[in-house]
Amino acid sequence: MAPQTVIYDSDGFTSDSLEGASLKFPTSISTVSIIVALVFFAGGFLTGNVIRGPLTVYNTTTVEKPTTFYQTIYQTVTTEPTPTTPKPGQAGTSRLNPLPRGSKITIGDWTLSVVSLERDAYAKIKSMNMFNSEPKPGNEAILIMLEAKLNLSPTYKGSINSFWLKVVGEKGIVYDHRWDVLEPKIGREVFGGTTIQGYISFDVGRGERGLVLIFRDAWYLALE
Repeated sequence: MAPQTVIYDSDGFTSDSLEGASLKFPTSISTVSIIVALVFFAGGFLTGNVIRGPLTVYNTTTVEKPTTFYQTIYQTVTTEPTPTTPKPGQAGTSRLNPLPRGSKITIGDWTLSVVSLERDAYAKIKSMNMFNSEPKPGNEAILIMLEAKLNLSPTYKGSINSFWLKVVGEKGIVYDHRWDVLEPKIGREVFGGTTIQGYISFDVGRGERGLVLIFRDAWYLALE
């Protein structure tokens, strides 16, 4: 519908013609109302805000910003309990009373056993890597095959640290491992529940007997 212009005539009623029309109000409007209307009109005229044309009213809609909720999910993994250290006098607690060869020990997260021992094994060690060094004079290289199982949930990983393993013999000298490249080595990373076999090597006195493997300075396993 087109905008309409409404004009009040001298009697306060609307007129259809612009000619001779003037802005007047019905006589029933109070003097105060007339003054307020004139002030409003004059203010709009001076500020340039006189309403021109029909007044359009728009409906407004308030849109609320969506709220984002964050949820943190925690996964609890229960591992097997760590075994206690061996009791004094118990088999496996000293080099003079080691566990028999083939015995399995569990300490921390690992179960370990000796599979085999090779004496004077430098030729085999060198065949694994040509840069593996010769034993010092008066010593021989030994090669130990171990079996190890990681007793953890399949979501965890771990590896045998070579520094956990040492050898002692009848001379009472504690031997650290050699720095050889071996295949397969015992120090591979595995997931929980996995059992592996691998080598570790040592230099000991040539012909020394009564060799015993020390595991984490707590357990002793006979190698012979």
